Amino acid sequence: RWFEERSDDPDLTTLGRAQSKVMAESLGAELKDSGAYLVSSPMRRALRTAQPLASVLSLPCLVHTAFYEVGGIYGEKLEVGFGEGKGVTRDDVRTEFPNYDYSLLPEEGVWNQGTRKEIPEDARNRAIQAAEFIISKDTQDKVRSAASKPDVSPVLVIVAHGDFIDLLIKTLVFKAGKSGSDDSIPFRTFTIFTENTSISEVLIPSTPEGIPSIRYINKMPQAP
Repeated sequence: RWFEERSDDPDLTTLGRAQSKVMAESLGAELKDSGAYLVSSPMRRALRTAQPLASVLSLPCLVHTAFYEVGGIYGEKLEVGFGEGKGVTRDDVRTEFPNYDYSLLPEEGVWNQGTRKEIPEDARNRAIQAAEFIISKDTQDKVRSAASKPDVSPVLVIVAHGDFIDLLIKTLVFKAGKSGSDDSIPFRTFTIFTENTSISEVLIPSTPEGIPSIRYINKMPQAP
């Protein structure tokens, strides 16, 4: 019954919307003097979570297809595997989130067209690609350009999902910007658990020789 009633791409619950507003007020107060570059998963609940923060900071939000939840969007259960699920389209984002940057989404159709339920190996590879996007010169240049003042360090804010955040933090700490095998990333050794609308901060060094730092994980603003 659960599977029959599930949504391919659920929106936030009433509680989730209230929590996202509290998170936006808390994080927005921290970032208002430094500036930020905002990126969101294309899943509807992440887009909705990012909305109050984008409003508080008066920022656009880049919708990036690398940051969706592990497993992705998938449809009905078939004899073998699952059918294709229905994610948002450019028109959906343009209508519901008019200040968002949807340039990375396909011009026609849903963003996840041609995909079905993601297997764990593909999710791990996607975390590596997402980390490469984060540390890329192009992204870092955009983050720096978001600075509110010349002498401050702006922040890249990514709105994503618990299981994918686990993979992404491990990749950023153990692999990003470094040579060597992807086997060095301890994907299966331990799990980083994060609550809904919690905040985690990872400091990435500007050179491969630097040491990444986890400032905090699972910081919770006061929520209803």
